[in-house]
Amino acid sequence: CADNLLSKVGYPLAINGDLGYKDFCSKFVCNSNGTINYINLNTINQDLIGYDDFSCFTVLSNIDLNGIYLKDNVVGTPPQRPISSFKVNFYNCYNIYANIPYSATREVHFLNLVEPFKTNISLVALSYIKNFEMYENSNPYKTFLYPYVDNDLTSAIGLTTLILYSSNVPIFSSLFRPSLIQINLGKGFDASSLSNLNDLSILPQYSSISLRVLDGSVAFPFKKTSLNSRVVFTGYLDKPSDYIDLSQFASNSLSLSNVSNLFSINGEIPFKNYQSTLTEIIITDGSFTSIPKHSGLKTLSLKNNNLSGDILGKYTDYYSGLTKLDISNNKLSGTIDESWCLLQSFDFSSNQFVDPIPKCFSCFFSGFSYSMYFKSNNFASLDTPNDCIITPTLTVNRTINRMYLSGEYLGLSLYNPFSSTPSMTWKWISYSLYEAEFIPSTTPDIILIRFTSLDKNITLFTSQTAPKVSQVSSTYDTFTFIGSYFAYNTSTIKITIQSVVCGIQSATFDQIICSMPSPFTSDKKDLITIINVAGLQTQITVTPNQLNNIVECGVCDGICISSNGTCIPNIKQYSSSIIPIEKNSEGTVQIFGFFGSTHSNLAVTIGGINCIVTYVDEKLINCTLKGTDSSGFQQVNITQNEYSWSSKSLFMYIDPIQSCPNSCTKEEQGICDTKVGICNCKNNYSGIDCSILKNNDQNLKNIVSIDKTTGSSIISNEQTNFEIKFISLLEIDIIGNIIKNHSLVSSWANNENESNDENVYIFSQNLINSTCKIVSVIEQVKEDKQFSFAGVDFTVDAGSIKLSISISNYTYASALNSLQLLIQSSANETEDHGYDNGCNNQNTNIDTTEIKDSTLNFITIRKNEKILNGKFINRVISDGNPTSLQTSIFSKTQDSLIIALNLPHFMNECLLDPDFSVLVSPDFKSTCQSRKWVVPVAVVVPVVVVSILVIAGAVFYKKNKTEIKIKL
Repeated sequence: CADNLLSKVGYPLAINGDLGYKDFCSKFVCNSNGTINYINLNTINQDLIGYDDFSCFTVLSNIDLNGIYLKDNVVGTPPQRPISSFKVNFYNCYNIYANIPYSATREVHFLNLVEPFKTNISLVALSYIKNFEMYENSNPYKTFLYPYVDNDLTSAIGLTTLILYSSNVPIFSSLFRPSLIQINLGKGFDASSLSNLNDLSILPQYSSISLRVLDGSVAFPFKKTSLNSRVVFTGYLDKPSDYIDLSQFASNSLSLSNVSNLFSINGEIPFKNYQSTLTEIIITDGSFTSIPKHSGLKTLSLKNNNLSGDILGKYTDYYSGLTKLDISNNKLSGTIDESWCLLQSFDFSSNQFVDPIPKCFSCFFSGFSYSMYFKSNNFASLDTPNDCIITPTLTVNRTINRMYLSGEYLGLSLYNPFSSTPSMTWKWISYSLYEAEFIPSTTPDIILIRFTSLDKNITLFTSQTAPKVSQVSSTYDTFTFIGSYFAYNTSTIKITIQSVVCGIQSATFDQIICSMPSPFTSDKKDLITIINVAGLQTQITVTPNQLNNIVECGVCDGICISSNGTCIPNIKQYSSSIIPIEKNSEGTVQIFGFFGSTHSNLAVTIGGINCIVTYVDEKLINCTLKGTDSSGFQQVNITQNEYSWSSKSLFMYIDPIQSCPNSCTKEEQGICDTKVGICNCKNNYSGIDCSILKNNDQNLKNIVSIDKTTGSSIISNEQTNFEIKFISLLEIDIIGNIIKNHSLVSSWANNENESNDENVYIFSQNLINSTCKIVSVIEQVKEDKQFSFAGVDFTVDAGSIKLSISISNYTYASALNSLQLLIQSSANETEDHGYDNGCNNQNTNIDTTEIKDSTLNFITIRKNEKILNGKFINRVISDGNPTSLQTSIFSKTQDSLIIALNLPHFMNECLLDPDFSVLVSPDFKSTCQSRKWVVPVAVVVPVVVVSILVIAGAVFYKKNKTEIKIKL
């Protein structure tokens, strides 16, 4: 059989001299037993080859015939015994018949037709095979007609693959349902057969349909398709008269190539009613002005479609699940938005895009081939930028055994940009998120990430470990923290030093650099510092402008002084007020506050002297003290339940004989009230020491204005202005550091409806993010009036302004903290006053010699022969009980003084009561020029206080500003 076949093709085989027989296995492929199973004939035969030439072969797997002239029946027609061959391939063969059944053959392939088929292709002839395939390696367009396909079926066939070069599209039906269809229509094809593509829903799900038109153009032929099928068209498409309805197009992929510039409507791709099943659109060689916005797309390729202009926009403008985008070889301009980094695959090359390239792309140009997808644009460079900063965050979900690496620029989907130690498989979710599984029993605490292309090493941790600080250094306003378990993502880090946020400049696993708004003064030390990383925080203390070696306190429920590792417990007890005893006497001291229900080993010392406890409950301690003649504030220490705390400004012995300022000057000018240390002036004298003779000139007037927006009071006299305002409420910790700073300027609301007295003005404000309320009451005193505050009786003269301030419901950061109220008094001068007042011009002089640890403190500010007197009663009413108040100088300049009133820790409410008066110096000359004069004082109210403005005359404005006019 083999000898006959070789003779027919002109290659007779001679006997092998060594073997003594003809070696047919040297020409054909044989099995191990010498049986031929693969015939490959590659020649132009002299005689026609047909069934009889192959029928003697019984176990053939493949027959390859190249350039062979064939008989009409090659593989056998029933009732002939068929040739048993899995595949028959015809290459460049002649005399092909396609209406005779190819029995017992699974696949029939035709490659490169050299002449027309002798017959049409009969589907009945394909009844016994699975794959019928035709291919053209060179020019597929032939000058002759491709075969026509006849659907002459009367029963179903099992053909699954049909690849044709034909003159028509066959009819598909329930008898003929291949899953892979490729039809190439050549010269003179039957255009009417395109209607057989209108409804392909009969085809199996996930089928693939491809149509290529080699001659002319056609209308888009697909209307109805099977679910999840793939449709491919290559060739010119006619211009549609209207948008093509895809409401029955159930395919998941549509690919159109070489569509021509006619296939559009107003520059748009001419489709409407996209189905959610359509997830892939590929269109090339058209001409469009817009990009389709089908939200269900996962793949979009618009390569070489003459797209132009700045029309790309943002990823989120179009899609929610797009993973692949190819818009190469167009004329698109503008920039590429960073949101496009959400793509897994992309090609932006050969356009007119301009810088900047998003860093989520460009940071990974080096070491990968990403830059090729950006070439041939108007970018200045395709190099990796130098400022690529990796800021990853690792989160662990132990419920589902997943860990997530997130950050601004981590990598793109095509290549994994990093490796990890220990080795883990990381799955790309987006350019800012990767996911990995882990085995709980082998989860490491520390994971090292290596970004090779960026030459960066990252250290991350999986445990819930609070930041550990070993060393802190500072220079001017910059602090550097050295330690471990920090983070790279600065947005997850917050550092506060004395409750002031230190702005994070940079951060890694083991270093954080931050900057304060302003440097600390040299006297600050052991500042409470909180380092918070992703919700886990550590408290230390630092001293600015030196190297701090941090000593851990271990478990510390309180404040850790990390310079020596001492823990100050965060106890819940506190003292709010103390009622003292007289000097050199023995008596009961009453201490009010909150002391809990357990009082183990309770002990009290005052000024170093034991105060024997005689009674205690949750809110009161009574103890018996043998007093001394010590002056000033005495430190009170309370110990119970193994905890101790102290109060430095609540206890001062009562001095039965108080001295007055300057002994009230002269006996005929004033008499000292030794019970409280206040001068009672007489004979028309005034001032804190009765040294100022009142001016009775009826033409002289004072003007006081109250700003209902700011709650301030201002008194003016020509060019001279005195201003008094409460500027801040500070929360102070046990070390004396500022924890919080509440500004009290310009935050007042005018509560006009709360007062029935036209001479009383009420203002209030609530601290930001707090339940604390501050109320200020300004009262015009028209007649001499007696007042009593915290056990001190005093008189306010007619023509004065009395200011009361109350603070309530303040929430402390710690029970050991207290409040400090800052009052600013200043003198200034209006430049353009229009008066020649040279004879009275005088620089500001501030006298604070009368600020002492006594019942009363005084300040005096003199400018241009006008005098501001301020009086501070060193008492405060704390939670309804009077107690001592310490007054100190916070800061002082040439024209300004800030007084600090140190308030005790209180639960409900605290009240304060300073008062101020403005008088004219006896040295004031009224003959510089005939004029009126005005004395200025501004009281801006921000805390719980009572202030008195004694004024020669005043005017309250009844609108935004109210004037009170009073004659001297």
